[in-house]
Amino acid sequence: MELLFALCASYLAVLTLSGIAKYAVNLARGRVSERLVRRLRLAVLRRARDERSPERRATLAAVVVQEVEPIGYFGGSLVVVPLVQGGTLVTSVVFLLLQNVALALAALMMLPVQLTVLPRLQRRLNVKVRERVHATRTLGGLLTAVGAGPAPTSPVDGAARRSALLRQVGLAEDLERVRVEINNIKGQLKGLYNYTSNLTPFFFFLIGGYLVVQERLSLGALVAALAAYKEIAPAMRELFDFAQSWSDARARFEEVTKALDRPQPIRGPDLQVA
Repeated sequence: MELLFALCASYLAVLTLSGIAKYAVNLARGRVSERLVRRLRLAVLRRARDERSPERRATLAAVVVQEVEPIGYFGGSLVVVPLVQGGTLVTSVVFLLLQNVALALAALMMLPVQLTVLPRLQRRLNVKVRERVHATRTLGGLLTAVGAGPAPTSPVDGAARRSALLRQVGLAEDLERVRVEINNIKGQLKGLYNYTSNLTPFFFFLIGGYLVVQERLSLGALVAALAAYKEIAPAMRELFDFAQSWSDARARFEEVTKALDRPQPIRGPDLQVA
């Protein structure tokens, strides 16, 4: 009874400390993200003040509004997610190794497949993200150029205005196409990840059940291993989303630095988990 109460009290203490730590981390992440967004926006605005071209100013305005915020919000997660979710994943895998090596291998059975196939889809997604950025900037610059001029006073001016409007329609259609393609690739990424992740319990039940039937593993150990796996799956999903966000932020950051005429490519993994 003393051991039972000690274990329950320890669980309650760890649960409380974990909740407090996550709350503090989320507050710090929010402050860091907003500070990064503000600094990036100020850097772009300082460059925009020196620009006289309406199209160039429209490009930088699109950067300030659309492209800076996702980069800053990812920056706040750059340390938190690998530390918290990576620590959870490592702890759970170590626990499974202590329980049974075969169960630990079953929990990671689909990881090589995910690390092989998903990065290829992510690279395709990065290309489409860059296309979307360019299309958005071009459309914003064209809108500014057309809207800034006086009303047409001659047939030549009217023809030029109509030509510009037709170009706007074409750019809008191109932007719609790119966004649809991005949505399709994200759907493929998410669907493939979910399918491969849901296959893992199959190996768990097959291998763990076989070991229990052969009396090489106790039923209690299998239940404990299943409870540990419940922590592995969310941690891997968070890390997958983090990798996907890293890739997206890297593509956006490269485009922002190009817009500022200061190419400074940011390095990181090609896979980031949607």
